[in-house]
Amino acid sequence: MLRGNTDRYVCSEPLALFDNEEAERIAWTRRELGERWLTFLRELPASLTFEDGLHVFHANPLTDDEHVWPDADDATLEHYFGEVPETIVIFGHLHLPYVRTWRGRTLVNVASVGIPKDTDLRAAYTILTRRESGWEIKQRRVDFDRDKVVRQLRKSGMPNVKDVIKTFERARYGRISGPVP
Repeated sequence: MLRGNTDRYVCSEPLALFDNEEAERIAWTRRELGERWLTFLRELPASLTFEDGLHVFHANPLTDDEHVWPDADDATLEHYFGEVPETIVIFGHLHLPYVRTWRGRTLVNVASVGIPKDTDLRAAYTILTRRESGWEIKQRRVDFDRDKVVRQLRKSGMPNVKDVIKTFERARYGRISGPVP
């Protein structure tokens, strides 16, 4: 497991950094989790490196909250991945599944199980399997009961839950009106 930006927000960022609605949700989440789980999140690593050239992190090797879009230009990829020696680079944050080759590296955005952002409402995930010939990468989609999730969110007691539900149901970045890049 890795720590992502939302984990960081929940376990260690001052509430004053957020607007009132987000601060209320974060404070609520902290109370719901309790100190044991907040400590667990705080102690998660920001990245993991495995044998056979596999590097995993939340958004990119430099920060946990900057997107790497599937159509990122060469300069952007150089900025984020130019110093990464591993050949298989795994990340998420963007909530858009994709696999891309760049300078001998395979860049894999694993997507999002719970909040896809590419208009496909199914949960998205990636399976990596080590084979004798190298890493096998499979991206999958599965249906899940989205109505049940919305009911659970409404019953949760989370402040300002309507915004969370709206994001969940939209399954798309608000600023993107056309095809996902």
